[in-house]
Amino acid sequence: MGGGFYGLNSRETCTVCSGIGAFQLDGEKSDYRSCGPCNGRGYYGLNSRETCKICKGHGLVRLHAEKIGIEEPPDFWNDLHPEIVKVAKSRFDSRHYADAIEAALKEVNDRVRALVKTQGGRELDGKDLMEYAFSVKNPVLALDDLTTVTGRNIQVGYMQIFSGSMTGIRNPKAHANITIDRLRAVHFLYLASLLMHKIDEASLVKPQGPESLPQPHLKPPK
Repeated sequence: MGGGFYGLNSRETCTVCSGIGAFQLDGEKSDYRSCGPCNGRGYYGLNSRETCKICKGHGLVRLHAEKIGIEEPPDFWNDLHPEIVKVAKSRFDSRHYADAIEAALKEVNDRVRALVKTQGGRELDGKDLMEYAFSVKNPVLALDDLTTVTGRNIQVGYMQIFSGSMTGIRNPKAHANITIDRLRAVHFLYLASLLMHKIDEASLVKPQGPESLPQPHLKPPK
């Protein structure tokens, strides 16, 4: 695991790396070695998933300044939509993972609401906003050619993803003290980033008239 010795309870020096915790790659010594404090796991302990503060979850640390052989572990922030990075990164770096996700999905919600408002649409929020904005019959944001079956399927699918993200991820965090780990937070940030990119790609459509939201089934009058 990069500790330079065998086993968890043994201090016998590793015969492969000679106790260094790094070894030769194609005849050259690696610029990286497995992180000692976490034994290359990226987290502390056998039963803990707490992210290692030294390697920040990568399991690797630099040996010296000059790069040889292995690339720097990728920074996932480069993959994300800039608006998501802006609202979530400082919270994430402070290890307030649930707050970072709540902020990211609130930004998605606010972006959709602002676009709906520019088109004279309804003042809604969360699930109702997403079902209204990405409606197949009378959309404000069209994600594909809605005259085709494929286009309508794409519209319905993303409407459900947007709506479900508000109901299943944003709302529980807003209404309860929920804790999530780093890896799950990264997954949710990629989701929020995808949603923001889909908003960027959408075509604005002027609503044709009031479209009723889903209503509970009422008993017919006697």
